[in-house]
Amino acid sequence: GLLAAICYVHGLPGAHALVMFAAARLTGWLAHALEQQALGTLIRPRARYTGLAPGR
Repeated sequence: GLLAAICYVHGLPGAHALVMFAAARLTGWLAHALEQQALGTLIRPRARYTGLAPGR
């Protein structure tokens, strides 16, 4: 995908794509944790499932 293409263009080994993915994901998790800590509550998604009930 895109990370592999970035590694290729910049001459990085393919394994660096995994490192870049993990660093980006970790940054997002930390940002959410800091936001939740500042708010003093867990942030929950507001989406509601509107499809059929399971098993139907």
